Order: sequence, then structure tokens, then C-alpha cells
Amino acid sequence: MTKRHSCVALCICMCMYEMVRADDNPLYWRSAPRHRSYSETESPIPIFIITKDRLFSLKELMRSCVESIWTPYEFVIHDDNSTFPATVNFLNHLASKGVRVYFHQAQKATNTDIIINRVQNTIKNHMSQTRAQFYIVTDPDISIQPCFGGKMLVVFQDLLTANKHLDVVALSMRMDDVTPYSAETFERHPDSWSSTLKGIRYNHTMVYYVEFPVGATFGMYRRNYMFMHGNGYSANSSWRIVFPCSSRHVDFYLTASSAPPDLKYYVNDQKKSGKSVTHSHLILQHNE
Repeated sequence: MTKRHSCVALCICMCMYEMVRADDNPLYWRSAPRHRSYSETESPIPIFIITKDRLFSLKELMRSCVESIWTPYEFVIHDDNSTFPATVNFLNHLASKGVRVYFHQAQKATNTDIIINRVQNTIKNHMSQTRAQFYIVTDPDISIQPCFGGKMLVVFQDLLTANKHLDVVALSMRMDDVTPYSAETFERHPDSWSSTLKGIRYNHTMVYYVEFPVGATFGMYRRNYMFMHGNGYSANSSWRIVFPCSSRHVDFYLTASSAPPDLKYYVNDQKKSGKSVTHSHLILQHNE
């Protein structure tokens, strides 16, 4: 990575902050750092974001990345045929600013395997154009929390390097500050709160994790390992970090009255496509 490219990456990240920051965002809890250092020889880690129409959560994910990750990375967006006008406009705006956006505007896919196959093709295509040895895959409805002084991606790389049996290191989702109305979603989203907590020492810090299959919750993979979804992993080949790193599931903090227009649009679109009820649908079934 040349000095010129390092400057471009830094400018894009700061531009992202200007586009995604929002003081009225209910999940806004930290100001962006003023300084971020980049290695001139390190290829940025691609962060593949799988999204469809979800504008509010996409902006929140990008904002949290800009604020929390201080080592080289790049956003790579896989758009699964978004039709919500504001989302389409935002994605086009990102593309005009140099962010790689892979638009999939073919016939809508209702089969999860087809969708994942499209994502895998996006990953293969982009990884063939970079020297990065690792990559991240995530849904847009995740907000990451700062940890390790902005070097979370470095820690994830080190954990994968030191533990050859691992396929993926990912973030767990916080549950300690979720309001009671979301209780039904817990049953549909069995995660770290129902698994045995384990610990490993990283330098002078204890890292706590659970062994649990990873879907698309901000997980890191080696470049020669292809992303799969959830049940493709055995329990001991995937770690979800609980502490000091974790994440929030954006939908868990929304109510029927606070749900943004893009979420309502997304849910209605999913229903028309015959998709099963998810936590996103449950939000709109509850009142505050």
C-alpha cells in the first residue's frame, strides 16, 4: 500500500464519518477519533457488508466502524437488490466517493443458498483484487463497540493465526442493556447468552469468548477460507468474542414507534416475498 493510497484510504474513512454520523442516532455513544495511523505496506482489510434496503442500520454500522477501527480497512458493500429510494441514493453516493458497491439487481432471490452464493461470488471477485490476508463479513444491522485501542482487527488476525483450527472469529451481541420488549427475539436468536464462556490470554489482556456458529455478525476469515452461513461451522471452529469486544444488534434497540421508514419498507417487502418472521418483523408487532 503506497503512501498515496494510505492517504486516500484515510480520506475515505473521514468522509464516511461525515456521511454516517448522526447526533440524533439513539446508538450514538462516542465521538470519532481525531487521529488514525496507517501502515504503508499493509493492505486494508475488506469489510463485506451484506445489505438490502436497511439504510438506518447500514449507516450505524459504518459509523461504528469509523469510530472503533483505527487500522487499515475498506468497506465493500454487497447490495441484494435494494429498492428503497433513500438506500439506493446512499449506495450510489458511496460508490461515487470510491466505496466499492456490488449491486445485484437481478430477479429477487427467496432461497438463502442463492443469496449466500451471490455473496461468495462478490467475496471471490474482490479478494482477487487485493493482497489482504483476511476479510470481514457482516450484516448491516450490527453496531460494533470500541476495544483494544482501535486494533480489534489486528487482534482477530492474531487469534486466527495462533489457533489454526478456527475458521472464523466474530463478535458476540450484547444483551445486558436490551429492553424487555425484545424478549421474544432472544428465543429466535440463541447466541452467546446461552453458551459456556471461555477465556484466553492475549498479551496482557484476557479475551472471553463462546464457541458458537457464526452467521453474518462481523466475523473475520482467512482469505483462503470461504464464508458460509451459520450451520456451516462446527461449534469449536468459530469463536464469538464476548469481552472486551462485542456488538449491539441495532434492531434490538428499536420499537414499533421508533422504527425508521427503511425498516418498515424492508419488513413489508420481506412479507411480500414470503419470507419467515424475524426479529425485524417482531419489532413492528410491539408498541412501546
